[in-house]
Amino acid sequence: MRGVDRNQALIVAPRHGRAAWRGMRLSPSGAVRVASLAVGRIAGGK
Repeated sequence: MRGVDRNQALIVAPRHGRAAWRGMRLSPSGAVRVASLAVGRIAGGK
């Protein structure tokens, strides 16, 4: 509710979601690369 109190246009929650959102805003190509590496690890690749 802090975002509502501060009258923010975009409220991203939980904390790890905010970190991912900020990473995507700062470096979209880097965030996509990190996400693809994470998916590869989850899928059993290297």
